Amino acid sequence: MGAIALLVLGFNLPVAPAQAAIRVDFRLASAPVTLQAVEVVGAVPVAVDTRTGDETFKIDQYHGAPVNTTSQIVQQSIAGAARAPTGEVHIRGQHAEYTYYVDGVPVPSGISGSLNELFDPTVTNNIDFKTGGWDAEYGGKLAAIIDVTTRIPVGGFHMDASGYGGSFAANGQSLSASTNSGKLGFFVSGARQVTDMRREPVVADTATGAPINFHNHGEDLFGFAKMQYTSGGADLLNIDANWSRTRFQVPYDSSGGAFLNDNQQDINGFVNLAWHHQFGAPGAAEADAPAELFAGGFYRHGSLTYTPGANDIAQFIFYPDTTTPYNLTEDRSFDTYGTKVDVTVRPQHGLMFKAGELASLTRGHEDFVTIAQDGTPGAASNSGLKGWDFGAYAEAAIAPSELFEIRPGVRFDAHNAPFAGTLTQVSPRIRLNFYPTPDAAAALKRFRGGEFDILSNSVAPQQTQWLKREVPRELRLTPFMATKYLVFNFERAPFDDLRVRKALSMAIDREILVSKITRGGETAAYSLVPPQMPGYPGQPHLRFRDQAMTARKTAAIELLREAGYGPNNPLDFALNLMMTTESKVVGVTMQEMWREIGVRPELIFSEGKVHYDLLRQQDFTIAWCAWSADYLDAKDFLFLAASTTKDLNFGRYRNPVLDRLLQQSDSEHDPALRAEMLEHAEQRMLDDEALAPVYYGVTRDLVSTEVHGWIDNPVDINRTRYLTLRRAMSTA
Repeated sequence: MGAIALLVLGFNLPVAPAQAAIRVDFRLASAPVTLQAVEVVGAVPVAVDTRTGDETFKIDQYHGAPVNTTSQIVQQSIAGAARAPTGEVHIRGQHAEYTYYVDGVPVPSGISGSLNELFDPTVTNNIDFKTGGWDAEYGGKLAAIIDVTTRIPVGGFHMDASGYGGSFAANGQSLSASTNSGKLGFFVSGARQVTDMRREPVVADTATGAPINFHNHGEDLFGFAKMQYTSGGADLLNIDANWSRTRFQVPYDSSGGAFLNDNQQDINGFVNLAWHHQFGAPGAAEADAPAELFAGGFYRHGSLTYTPGANDIAQFIFYPDTTTPYNLTEDRSFDTYGTKVDVTVRPQHGLMFKAGELASLTRGHEDFVTIAQDGTPGAASNSGLKGWDFGAYAEAAIAPSELFEIRPGVRFDAHNAPFAGTLTQVSPRIRLNFYPTPDAAAALKRFRGGEFDILSNSVAPQQTQWLKREVPRELRLTPFMATKYLVFNFERAPFDDLRVRKALSMAIDREILVSKITRGGETAAYSLVPPQMPGYPGQPHLRFRDQAMTARKTAAIELLREAGYGPNNPLDFALNLMMTTESKVVGVTMQEMWREIGVRPELIFSEGKVHYDLLRQQDFTIAWCAWSADYLDAKDFLFLAASTTKDLNFGRYRNPVLDRLLQQSDSEHDPALRAEMLEHAEQRMLDDEALAPVYYGVTRDLVSTEVHGWIDNPVDINRTRYLTLRRAMSTA
């Protein structure tokens, strides 16, 4: 005779002895099922340093294809970079005019003109891309400085082996190993990559235009080794050794445009030795160390061979023989040896001095051989190349406060090359860095305390009225080239009905919104293009603009009744807004205004990225949007309603007349006629209630009365070069 325990969905029910008849009733209550969107977020491998403007690539956040190469990462990471079919990266039109630094030591490009595929990207820890505002330390090829920090994984012995295979016979293998023992760390890596689509196809079928993957095989081999020794926290010694070989087929000649099957091989290698010594307390942070010494030595080898295909059509002509064309074979090879030494001194916080030298010596050859179509050898050039470079520099960093830093410097360079002799130059440099604070409240206190002279568009709308009373001379409220508006989803009923869209737009009391709710200086909007747009008369407007609000509400109720909505069938919809203070107060206010005409809106708030993702996916009925001018032209606003603007025409509004007018405006040379076309296009869009403009933007700047040269303007741009600061003289 025992008790029975019955376990049902978490309930422990004691039951009487088994002979007794027990009845247990269970009632299942209905529960709501909640569906949640799953958002998969991937870290971006390149981040921008807002203090310097430099970009940083981090390997631990990189998830690119295994066939990606160094040149691809450089080309994808630097603005204005393009990659040639042979792999060289051209930055803002400059032919391979950039310099690698690996663990603080330069790796010169030598006479090859490029490094092509220097190393396997996986051996890096991070790569800093510096593209402007050079300190005096950097000279030579300055389209970019690509500063690479290699890695030794922490911990004991570790080994990784991997491989892959894919389309176009792509395959690869890699092997790496690392270990740390006391003060020593080691890392070695080797990799191989092969593919039959080394570059994007560059030739096409002349009849169909379809791309042809012609003569596009490529193979890369990489080897890398690193040793690091740390002594007592004051010394760090790095030795890097790297070798790579790139072989690939070149499917065309960019100068001739023919189907050519050339072949190229690049070999690159370097050995770098770097020693860092820190004076002062061992292990102190770099910014607290009174001085630091860096000494490095480097060796660099590179070669390039370019071989034309057996069936290439000869194209080169050598005067005076203008009848026999030739093919050209190229063979380059060089070795560079160099040193880099500098000393950094920090006498106090916010003050740094640095001086150093960079010297290198290059020896090599560059040979060209020509062969006629029948195999007859032609002219040849065999040049022994040699030269040297020397640079000396001195620079400083002066930071009077945490808000800005001045970096003056001067550099001397001497360059010796064949046929040019020795050329020298002295280049003084100065750089000014501003470091804005993200804390708006703290920034306002510092402005009022005299530490800041300008706060550019950093005033919250809720503070506007208070600032008008407290600092009326410093507060600058300026109409901004921006419009806040509502967009309707034309692909969801009933917002494909003009009567519904017009009723909701008419019911918004825009004057009340800007005068009683936002109170930040905004103005009511009855057109999409802001009225201060230059070269645009701005005549288009919503037809009900001049009607009294009571009349508009009455008309809105009648429009809804005609569309089938009223007290017995109220219109329900959701309004999507961003999760900001401004959006919340505006959304709640419009919700109450719409309720006065008998509709029942629901407010849905999302973070900015999620909000605009929903709009792009058409997952909304009505949504709150904003647009500010990229450039001063009315079309920069009107294109939002073009049917061809798929990503930003969130409501999928379509009007062939508007599309035609916008297209014709691109080729109209008469400014007055073009403005007339754009006005017709905007009025057509407003009559269709494609969207509902609500109010125009405003900039709220705080500018000290001691700043002269500030000009209020609709794009809120004031160049510091035109500003002056005139401090009032103290009478104490």
